[in-house]
Amino acid sequence: MHKPLQAIGVTCEYVLYDYLIHLPYFAVRTLLAPALYLFAFGLGVGTLTRYGGNTYFEYVFPGILMITVMQVSYTHFSSELWISRQVDKYLELLMMVAPIYPLEAVAGYLIAGIFISLFAVGCFLVMAYLVIGSSSVSLGWLIGFSAGLGVFFTSLGIISGISHTNPHHFTTTGTLILLPLSFLCGIFFPLELYPKAVRCFIELVPLTQAVEGLRSSSPLRHLLYVWGVALFTAIVSARIFHRKIVS
Repeated sequence: MHKPLQAIGVTCEYVLYDYLIHLPYFAVRTLLAPALYLFAFGLGVGTLTRYGGNTYFEYVFPGILMITVMQVSYTHFSSELWISRQVDKYLELLMMVAPIYPLEAVAGYLIAGIFISLFAVGCFLVMAYLVIGSSSVSLGWLIGFSAGLGVFFTSLGIISGISHTNPHHFTTTGTLILLPLSFLCGIFFPLELYPKAVRCFIELVPLTQAVEGLRSSSPLRHLLYVWGVALFTAIVSARIFHRKIVS
């Protein structure tokens, strides 16, 4: 195998192996909140409310799937990189002694982020089928949006995990990213409720476009936007990772 591809594959394999052997801990840390959203707002409030011609559960379900991608990809990679650099202190040593360049490591992280995001979404789909017996979400579009958001939030996780040295700054950044986006990106109520200026700002967030795309009859432009921003953020994360590790 060509050396760069082999290095990317080794990094991806290591991340996925570590994720699977610690799956119970990661599931509690990153999947519990979306699961509670699903039961509280979907099955709880959803049985009492309708939006348009659909049940409220059908309205919030695509958004909760995308929240799952955000939680899993951002939290996993930001935490793992921060711990490996600030606590275990092996990341720079690994880059110096292993035949893996920083950019190859970032590519491996991003591919692993796609697999982890799809795995988490698949778990939620199985749970939804077991509870309600069906889902109105298109599987093909769901895979496209989940992979794009996985790249975007994995990139943000890499930037956060590699940039912070203060643990208080690191945890606060995670809270400031995850909590507002969970409630402001049109998951639980329509964007039409916002003032126009606020709505224009919220629509720039890829999570908003992914949720709107899954609810739309023509999701292609939403998907292209999500992947465009994701690839730009991936390039930025690779440059920051390279600068931090090399310096």
